[in-house]
Amino acid sequence: MPDPISDTPFTQHEGQSNNSSAHDNKDLLIMGGGLAGLTLAIQVKQAHADIPITVLERQQHPVDEAAHKVGESTVELATYYLSEVLGLKQHLDEAQLPKLGLRFFFRPNPEIAEQDRFKNTLEIGAKTLPHSASYQLDRGILENYLAEKAQALGVNFIDGAKVTEVSIGKRTKHHHVKYVSREGSATQATPYWLVDACSRRSPLKRLQGLKKNNNHDVNAAWFRINAKLDLNTLAGQTLANNEAGPARWFSTNHLMGKGYWVWFIPLASGSTSIGIVADEHLHPFDTYNTFDAAMTWLRLHEPVIADFIQPYRGNLQDFRVLRHFSHDCEQVYSSDRWFLSGEAGAFLDPFYSPGSDLIAISNTFITAMIKADKENDAFAQTTVVFDRFYLSMIRNTLPIYQNRYEMFDHATVMPVKIAWDFAVYWSFTAFLFIQDRMNNASELLKLLRYFEDMGRKNEQLQSLFSEWARKAPNQSTATYIDPFDIPELDVLNKGLCQDLNADDFEHQLRKNLALLDGMHNDIIGIVQRDFPMLVSNTVDHQPGSISTLLDRIGYHTAVTA
Repeated sequence: MPDPISDTPFTQHEGQSNNSSAHDNKDLLIMGGGLAGLTLAIQVKQAHADIPITVLERQQHPVDEAAHKVGESTVELATYYLSEVLGLKQHLDEAQLPKLGLRFFFRPNPEIAEQDRFKNTLEIGAKTLPHSASYQLDRGILENYLAEKAQALGVNFIDGAKVTEVSIGKRTKHHHVKYVSREGSATQATPYWLVDACSRRSPLKRLQGLKKNNNHDVNAAWFRINAKLDLNTLAGQTLANNEAGPARWFSTNHLMGKGYWVWFIPLASGSTSIGIVADEHLHPFDTYNTFDAAMTWLRLHEPVIADFIQPYRGNLQDFRVLRHFSHDCEQVYSSDRWFLSGEAGAFLDPFYSPGSDLIAISNTFITAMIKADKENDAFAQTTVVFDRFYLSMIRNTLPIYQNRYEMFDHATVMPVKIAWDFAVYWSFTAFLFIQDRMNNASELLKLLRYFEDMGRKNEQLQSLFSEWARKAPNQSTATYIDPFDIPELDVLNKGLCQDLNADDFEHQLRKNLALLDGMHNDIIGIVQRDFPMLVSNTVDHQPGSISTLLDRIGYHTAVTA
């Protein structure tokens, strides 16, 4: 069957004359009515009730619950966006599941038998709800609700629409989009602003040759089971101590292995989402690209999970795959009034559940650019700043994932990496967004130097983690770690939603960065002491919370053995 997006002809032109009185209005057309497109429509409509907005969605509504789309886990930034910026808190509380953070399970050493995966485990995850909320999303339930809310606000939501032709207007000219409705009638729209929220099919990216390879070769397969598969029922000796209790069911669970991780996510519809994400070089895609192949792969690498799933095979709701899913983009926003949102622009990796965060940031930037254009307020300059910041953010984040899957099983270095990655996110990216500092181009320009300095420091540490993991023994104690027992993480998460004025914000940002510097120096100092050949910039090591963490998991005993 032809793909209505892939087979669409696209052209770029200098614009055509527009005589209709409709062109006196500055209207917005959004191609793609999933999470990115619908949330953007709501955000723009709430900010500018006078802007006519049309959303074209190729799927017919209502969509299926549970087995609709992947991207079910949110973290703090996206939660703030959905609950506070868009005002969806009541829906999230009543129709979705609260999330008890990200949770990670490691084998304490490679010699642990696969069948003892949960009897002897190093577990990292909170035992109570974090200070800042997050949710597990049933995307079908959510997107049906978003479509209804958008229409109630006056958005023209057209489902079952197939885009057949797109052309980009240059400078002040309108764009042209032809589409066929589900009834079969052909229509042409001539929007002033055009947004591509068509996920990785992105017609505008393809039209303008903007796709950029980021050399992060990772694939994914996932499926939904119509049953509650609770990891607590796998409790062996360590889990039976039950410090985490029912928290595991409400967490985004990561089962960590060399070159891969497996997710377990509960859904409000009563289903369970299970996924495999793996490095192509260590786990070729064709070893798990069908349900039967995935079950064979699980029997080899996660046999306890395979046995757990086996009785529920008859409850299988779907099976989906995504190959080479990580991608970058040369440009995401243009002063010609076209914008890419969500995965239409760039996507890196689902490991820390960042997909909804990228949607929130991109939509907030687009809303701000539309405001600047509408008010004739330095629109071209605003577009350049937001485009540069967004792509810098993507590229500064890539080292967290790129070339790291090989160390995903490392039970001593990975806990340190996770603590550092949490700290960077809560001290800067999530903090800036939740404090409403990402909706103003001039504010962002002032913060860009902090961001680029953070990127350099993060890239250095991410490379060091990999080198450290190759040298340090992959051996820890079987124990439970609550990340909020690490003082910096507790302070940073708690501080996300403070009500800060401009002076207080600057002061808190500096405090956050000082906490990061302390963690950075502790990590460098540990590696400098144990593997001096890996460190070129020496520090005066003052042991801190990272040293304490490594003591708890038995690192110093292992490295000196």
